[in-house]
Amino acid sequence: MSSIKTRSRSQNEAKPDISLNWIFFTLGMSHVQVMDVPYPLFIQRNSSRKLFADNLQQELGFQADVNTLELWEPKNPLPVKGLKQRKDQLLKNDLQDLAEEVQHALPLSTILGGKEKDASIVHIIITAEALISLNWCFSSSDFSITDIRVAAIPRDLFNKPSQKSRKLFSDLLQNEFNFCADPNTIQFLTPKDPLPVKGLKQRKDQLLKNGLQDLAEEAELALPLSTILGGKEKDATIVHIIVTLISLNWCFFSSEFSIIDIRVAAIPQDLFNKPSQQSRKLFSDLLQNEFNFRADPNTIQFLTPKVPFPITEIKERKDQLLKNGLPNFAEKAELALPLSTILGGKEKDSSIIHLFVCVKSPNESHEGHDKLADLPESERFKRTVAASYRIKAPSVGAQLIHYRDIQRSPETRIYDGHYPPGPSYSTIAPPLELYHPIFNRFLGLIDHCSPTVDDLKHTQGLMNYLGELSSVDENVRNERINGYLSGILGRIIQPSENADKTKPDGVSSVLVGMASVPLIIAEFKKSLGEGNCDPCIQASLIGGGAWLGILGAVWTDRVIVQSLIELRWFGISSTEESKRILRNAQILLALRQAVQELQQFYRQDLATIPVHESGPHPRLYPYPTSYTDNSGRVEFKYLRSLDGDMSCVTFLVQVISAEGQTKVRVGEEIVVKYVAKYGKEVHEFLASKFHAPELLHYGCLPDSPNFASGEGNSKEFGQRDRMSMVVMRYIDAEPSFQLSDHCREQLEEILLKLHLEGYVFGDLRNQNILVDNSGSVKLIDFNWCGEYDTRKESSLNGVPKNVQDKLKGRLKPRAGPYACYPLSISMSIDWADGVKPLRAILPGHDWSMLKKLK
Repeated sequence: MSSIKTRSRSQNEAKPDISLNWIFFTLGMSHVQVMDVPYPLFIQRNSSRKLFADNLQQELGFQADVNTLELWEPKNPLPVKGLKQRKDQLLKNDLQDLAEEVQHALPLSTILGGKEKDASIVHIIITAEALISLNWCFSSSDFSITDIRVAAIPRDLFNKPSQKSRKLFSDLLQNEFNFCADPNTIQFLTPKDPLPVKGLKQRKDQLLKNGLQDLAEEAELALPLSTILGGKEKDATIVHIIVTLISLNWCFFSSEFSIIDIRVAAIPQDLFNKPSQQSRKLFSDLLQNEFNFRADPNTIQFLTPKVPFPITEIKERKDQLLKNGLPNFAEKAELALPLSTILGGKEKDSSIIHLFVCVKSPNESHEGHDKLADLPESERFKRTVAASYRIKAPSVGAQLIHYRDIQRSPETRIYDGHYPPGPSYSTIAPPLELYHPIFNRFLGLIDHCSPTVDDLKHTQGLMNYLGELSSVDENVRNERINGYLSGILGRIIQPSENADKTKPDGVSSVLVGMASVPLIIAEFKKSLGEGNCDPCIQASLIGGGAWLGILGAVWTDRVIVQSLIELRWFGISSTEESKRILRNAQILLALRQAVQELQQFYRQDLATIPVHESGPHPRLYPYPTSYTDNSGRVEFKYLRSLDGDMSCVTFLVQVISAEGQTKVRVGEEIVVKYVAKYGKEVHEFLASKFHAPELLHYGCLPDSPNFASGEGNSKEFGQRDRMSMVVMRYIDAEPSFQLSDHCREQLEEILLKLHLEGYVFGDLRNQNILVDNSGSVKLIDFNWCGEYDTRKESSLNGVPKNVQDKLKGRLKPRAGPYACYPLSISMSIDWADGVKPLRAILPGHDWSMLKKLK
C-alpha cells in the first residue's frame, strides 16, 4: 500500500480544494488514492461520478463505465495506515459488510458530512465495471481494411439496439481516421469465422481481394451488440466488429461529361430505404461537389448495369460505352422504388459499379427543342395519359388484387391514399383545394343552403329507396337512383358509355369544344363490397346500399382523388329523421351549386387562364396566380417546384405584373408556399434580423370561403385543414449539408435571439438552412415554429448552461398557444431526445438539433 500523496495548494485561496482518500474496490483492490476536488464541485450535485471516473483513468488506467460507478462510505472509520496489510482480509468480506452505498446525486460535502477533514481515514470506496472493449476495423472503398482499433462501449449502450451505437462509431471514425461519416450510413458486420487480430495488417490485400461479403455478414441493427456478438467480445485476440458504410460506386453519364471516373457515395440508411427519387438531392449535391456540375435534382435519373460491371474496367471501356450508348449496358431504375430494392444487395460488392447517374445540364438545348417536355411534371403528365389507355376497366381495376398493381406503377397510380404494402409507395398529394377553389366552395356552401319542400321530398324519396334491399336488375335500380339525383341536382345524370366500352352507373358532363368533360361520375352498389370492388376507386359520387359519399378529383401531372364528404347514412332508420333529411338535402344542394359553377368554369373561365409559351402549363400547379394585400396586387407564373417530392407545396414563381406599392418588381423570382399551419410571427421576427427571407405575403387562398361571415364553418369543412399562401423572397442558395464553424456561430446567435423572444424553431435540420453568397445563414420552413412557455424554468431543460445564463431573467413572456410537433412527424429521423408527436417544442430541442447538424 503506497503512502498518501500530498499536493501543494495556494495559501491565499478563500475556499481551497478538498483532499479525499479513496480506494477502488475490485477483486484485487487498488492502493489508496488522493484526489483534490475543487470546492465548487465538492458542493455541487451530480458531480461525483464523472470526477471519480476521470481519476480511475488517470491514476489506475481503468476505463470505467460511468453509469456503473457507485460510491460507498465505510460504516466504521477505515484507517489508511495498515490498509495494505489488511487488504486480503477486507477482500474476503462482502463490500456490504464494510460500507454502505450512497446516492451519487448528492454533493460530496453532504455525503461525507465533515469526515473529509480527517486525513487518516478512507473517505470513499469506489466500485465500477469496466467499459466493454471491442476490437474493430473500418472497411470502406476509401479506407479498405485498416489497422485494428479498440472501442470502449458503455454497458447500457452495449445492450441497446446496435443502431444506437452508430453515433459512437461515427465519432471514433472522426477521431481515429479523420473520416466524417453520417451515423445513418454506418453498418456493422461480424466475421463469419474468427478473424485473428494478429497478422491482420499482413492479410489486408488478400481480404480485400476476396471481398468483404465473403468475410463477414451484416448485423441486424435492431439487435443489441451484446446479442450480435454472443460473448465473443470476451476474446481479445479476434476482430469483433467490422464497421462499414452503405457506400455506392457511381459514375456520371451525360452528353457533356460522358463517363467519369468512379465516385463513392455514402447513403443514409433511411434514405437508402425510401423511394430513390428522394436521393436525387443528395446526388445533385455530389455532382456539384465532385464535378462542379449544377444539376436540377428533378432531372436526375438512375440506371443500373444489366450485368456486373467491374470498376477496374471503366476507363478501358469508356469509348465503347459512349459509342454504343448507355441503354445497351444499363436499364433505368424506377424512381418510386428505394435504392435498397433497386440494387437488391449488389451494394455489398464494392468491386462493381452500382449506379450510373444521368442528368441533363440546364444549358443543354437545341433548335426546336420542347422545353416544356424537360419539366418532370410535364413528363409525368404525358406518361399518365399514355398509361390510362392500358389499365383495366374500373369494375375490374377496382378489385383489390388488380388495384395493388395499379398503385405500384407511378404511371397508373392514383393519389387517393390507397397504397400497396411496403414503405416505398406513397399516394399522398397536396390538398385538392390548391388546384381549384370549387372544392372549398362546395364545403363552404353546405350550411348556407336552404332546401325547398320539393328538395326535401326528393331527398327523402332517395333515402327511402336506398334503404330497400331490392333484388331488381342493377340497371333498373341505377335508373331509379339517377332519377332522384337528377331531380335534386337539377341536371341529367345517366349512364354514358366511354370509348373503351366501359359505362359508369351515372355521368353528368359538359361539352368543351369537341370534348365531353365529366363533372360527376357516379357508381352505386347494392351493398358495400359488392363485386369485391371499392366504389371509392371508381367514381366521385359513390354509394353502397344506403351509404353515399362524395369525392373530388383533379388531373394535374397525376390523378389526385380525395374525400370531401365521407360515406354518410342516406337511409331512414328511426321515426325521427327530419334533421338527417335536412342535412343530406343541404349537402346535395351544395353539390348542385358547386357543379353549376364548375360547369361555368369549363364553358367560360377555362379559356381565360393564361398559358405562357415560355413556361409550364398551369394545370400542373396550384390555381392561385396572384395575391393582394394593402400594398397592391401581384400576378405571377409558376416556373418549377422546389422539391422533387410528389407532395411538394413550395414553388419558384416569376412576377408578371405588380400594381400599387408592392415590394416586388416584374420579372423577379419569388417563392410561393402553401401551408395549413405557419409560424408567421417567427418568420417576420427572424426576417427583421436578416436571418430569414423577407416575408412578402401571408393570407388565405384567393376565392376561398369567407370565414368571417360564417361561410366555410360547416362540420364537413372543419374536417379539412384550411390552406394559406405564404410568399417570400427567393434566395439563390442550396441547403447547407456541411456547416462551417462560422455558420454554426451564426446559428447559435439566431437561436439565442429566437429563444429570448419566446419563440422556438422545431425543425432545425440541414435542409432548412441556407447560406447566401455573403456567407450569411438564413432559416426557412417555419411550419412548426411558434411560442414556448417562458414562465416555466423546465422549458430551458437541455439548453447549454452558458446559454441558460444568458436567457434567465430576460425571456419575453408568452401566453400561448404554444408550438408542438405535428402528429405525423417522422420518427425515423434522428430527433432530439424528448421529441414526440404533439409534444411541446422546447428550446433544448433546438440546441440539441444544432449539435446533430453536419
